[in-house]
Amino acid sequence: MFEDGLIVALILMGLMALFVVRRAFRRSLSARRFKQSGNVFFMLFGAVAIAGLIGVSTMTTMKGPTRGITHSNQVAAANNTLYTTARMIAGAVQDEADCDSDGIVEPPPWRDAGGLSAPSGGGLVPTDLGATQRDPWGSDIGYCAWDHGRRTVTHDVATCGGAGANRLVGVDSKSEYVIAVISAGPDRTFQTTCHPWVDADDDGVPDAPLIVTPAGSDDIVRAQAITALFAEGTTNQLQQLPDDACTPDAIGTLRYDAGTMQVCRDGGWQEVGSAIQVSGSFLPVTGAQLNSEHTTSNGISFTGFFGTRTASVDGGAVLIVNGVEQGNTASIVAGDTIELKATAAGAPATASTFTLSVSTLRRAWTITTRDPTPPVLVMTPASNNAMNVTGPGSPAHGATVRFTVRNSGETPTVALGAAQLSNTTNFAFDASGANVGDACQGQVLAYNATCFIDVRPRATDDGTYNGTLSIAAGSVSDDSSLSGTATGWTCTANQDVSWSPGCTALSGAVLANGANRTITNTNSSYDGTRVITCTDGTLVQSGGNCVETATCGGGGYPYDGYCYYYANAGQNCDTVCSSRGGCNLAGTIYIGSGAPNHNRCVDVLTALRGVTTSVTTSASSGHGCNWNNAYPPGRRRTVSTVCAGSHGNIRRACACNELDTTPDAFAFTDQTDVTLSTTITSNTVTISGINTGTTVSVSGHTSARISINGGSWVTSGTISNNQTLRVQLTSSASFSTALSATVNVGGVTDSWSVTTRAANGCSNTTMSWAPGCSAPSGAMTHGQTKSVNNTASGYDGTRNLSCSDGTISQSGGSCTSACGGFSYGGYCYYGGGNNESCDTVCSGRGGCNLAGLNYIGPNGTNEGCTTVLSEVLLGGFGTAGSTSGSYGCHTRDVGMGGRHRIRHTAMTSCGGRQNAIFRACACNN
Repeated sequence: MFEDGLIVALILMGLMALFVVRRAFRRSLSARRFKQSGNVFFMLFGAVAIAGLIGVSTMTTMKGPTRGITHSNQVAAANNTLYTTARMIAGAVQDEADCDSDGIVEPPPWRDAGGLSAPSGGGLVPTDLGATQRDPWGSDIGYCAWDHGRRTVTHDVATCGGAGANRLVGVDSKSEYVIAVISAGPDRTFQTTCHPWVDADDDGVPDAPLIVTPAGSDDIVRAQAITALFAEGTTNQLQQLPDDACTPDAIGTLRYDAGTMQVCRDGGWQEVGSAIQVSGSFLPVTGAQLNSEHTTSNGISFTGFFGTRTASVDGGAVLIVNGVEQGNTASIVAGDTIELKATAAGAPATASTFTLSVSTLRRAWTITTRDPTPPVLVMTPASNNAMNVTGPGSPAHGATVRFTVRNSGETPTVALGAAQLSNTTNFAFDASGANVGDACQGQVLAYNATCFIDVRPRATDDGTYNGTLSIAAGSVSDDSSLSGTATGWTCTANQDVSWSPGCTALSGAVLANGANRTITNTNSSYDGTRVITCTDGTLVQSGGNCVETATCGGGGYPYDGYCYYYANAGQNCDTVCSSRGGCNLAGTIYIGSGAPNHNRCVDVLTALRGVTTSVTTSASSGHGCNWNNAYPPGRRRTVSTVCAGSHGNIRRACACNELDTTPDAFAFTDQTDVTLSTTITSNTVTISGINTGTTVSVSGHTSARISINGGSWVTSGTISNNQTLRVQLTSSASFSTALSATVNVGGVTDSWSVTTRAANGCSNTTMSWAPGCSAPSGAMTHGQTKSVNNTASGYDGTRNLSCSDGTISQSGGSCTSACGGFSYGGYCYYGGGNNESCDTVCSGRGGCNLAGLNYIGPNGTNEGCTTVLSEVLLGGFGTAGSTSGSYGCHTRDVGMGGRHRIRHTAMTSCGGRQNAIFRACACNN
């Protein structure tokens, strides 16, 4: 019976231990990232289950054995706790930076024990790891840490906590113990001690072991070097299980996910040692501009975990942690404020979602772009003013122009209608060859899609034209302005026209297509006319005549505009023409090497010799058309005719210039608005068209002179071809007057005029004359005279004015006082009664004139005051005396009918009055 009860008790103990260990395990695991091999829960469950099985199998009385089984379970649990704690410390070590930058990371420092028991040389496990703090016997778990590397605690590195950091001095090695986690065991007393690295004999071995546990101690110690510690923390020792692996049968299973150790619980996977939470959600953004950058309008934070966590965001967004941009991943601690920054989509009405992940928690943020813009048709070019046509033709066409129609709105158009041309006479759609005509009709244009319209101009006559090309898609439309110029049907002005035998003329003004006119020869050696007709832009000649009229000197023969003379044997053309204006090489070549055949040479030699003469060809150079006395007949040398060639047997036909004293037309530029009585010089002209010295003279105003080729100023002289000529004269002494001079060169004249400037008028000016009159002159013209009336108060008068080149002069007239009282010094004075102010005295006389009061008061003299008082006030005696006061010139009643005359020297006022005072007042009228 006792054995049955014991078995039941053992089973119940096993179940209770399972429950307690499972609960403790859930609470003890840290939120730090670390790695866990296998399934701790099932390991614990297996240990308890084995104990139960042993109890069942023995079926004996087990007081002693029962205590042994319990002790074994507690030791196993303690080892498990130390193992888990070491792994959590390993995770913390991997999260820490190498705070002293010596190549070996530092473990977390121990926690001060305070009044609690702790191993000598160390402390207790830090609370922020999330690890279990107590062993199965209820004692706090001890912890020792060493700072290994080239720099250690004694280097007082501030970023590692300084010299007071709870770590022992280490050595530059990764093979020595870096941590030790220690259970005090069943006796709940630590016998284990931890020592710093001390190597006094420098043999590479510490003088005392870093960890010392005396024999017989029940302390349980787990110590690891840095390499082993990292091996404990590697992620590949924990399972990486999917979310759906957490089932009721897997409760207690561990996995590594999102950088954390997680345990399967009733509600799913949960981070060990933490209950991470997130505050709020990101507010979505709507109506965002395309490709615009945005930041969340609110921040959120994560809490309920220890140490750091990795936050990440997808979709190209950027994390902002506590106001600082971090990229798409960042390490955060509990309570950090996280915002997101991202760019909206480049397409309208598009939602872009960016998901923030921290451990297993997710928060999405959405940016939705604005609605698409309505369709907008844009035609390019918006105008084309060069759609020109060059004729002739019926019609003729210009170059085809392609117009592009684009939908710049983001909403597709409805089907486009047919394009329209407002002027179909001069514009047409062109679908010939590679051209497309109206390729837009019926098309639906998406955003930025295009279609094309080809238009070409056409015309049947010269002129300008314009029109409009338009396109529409429903209520949306656009158009382009078209214009151009058609040419080629009319004939341009002043074309050179020549007809035989030597007539030339200009065609004159523009000639319309089909029109004609008769033109007259302008070559001085011929008379003649010609009919020209414009046919599709080309001048066509017909009819008319051309008769040579040139005359040559004695023995000369006129032919096609040249005068030819017969040289004696041995003479060259320069000699023959020396008295005839010199040799004309062009004319000599014309019948010699420049002639297309012998006909010209035959005509000239026949005329010069007086008998019909035949001509043969000679390949020799120099002599042109000639007669050889020794070897007739005539010859035409076809090579390089010159003026200087001669031969003893040869008589040459020479073209001479004749003497030409008639120059080409010339013109001097008239000058206007010049200064009076000033020598004025003309522009310079160059005389051309003469081949000998020609007489030049000037006539007209007596001051007129000419200067030949920059020489002195004369009235006549001789000028040669290409010399310059100027003229000057003295301008008139009167305004707006022209003087002229006529220059005559060889019978060709030009009249040059010089006109003086116009006189200036006079602007309105105020004119003044004595003694006090003034009046505005008003605007006046030069030479104008007028009389003006005085406009100053207190006076009557007139004045005679005259205007001369902007200056007004005055004379005569009059200026008399209009005063009803006594006029003195240009002011009008009246006498006041007893105790009467000047304002009262002058109330009906234009008001008080303060300047007049001061004129006989403080600014005047006693004599002046006496003069006025004698005229305007009765009574009184003596002359006025000056005293201080403000009544100006006045009398004072001194009784017995007598008065004193007084002049106050203080500034006078119009309003002053006093009993027994009689003032002399100046009024405006």
